[in-house]
Amino acid sequence: MTRVIVHIDKLILRGIDRADAAALSKGMQAELRGLLGESGLESLISRQGSIPRLKIEPLQHQAGTTAHQLGSGIGRRVVSGISAGRRK
Repeated sequence: MTRVIVHIDKLILRGIDRADAAALSKGMQAELRGLLGESGLESLISRQGSIPRLKIEPLQHQAGTTAHQLGSGIGRRVVSGISAGRRK
């Protein structure tokens, strides 16, 4: 199995309370682990190599969405951006 390392240097979150940062981070990490472990994605990422900047679509959330759920949504967007090859 290929080892994939995701390093996020800067993540801009507008309208998110700092108190929710830990739960958001845990949700995002869990989603990334799960999705990046799916077959096919690791070889795609290996072929693409380093991606210095990745632009993902904005994520709108509804009232009542937990920070963990929002983090999961961000994780899905990151993986979607990687698989679509959306570089900025």
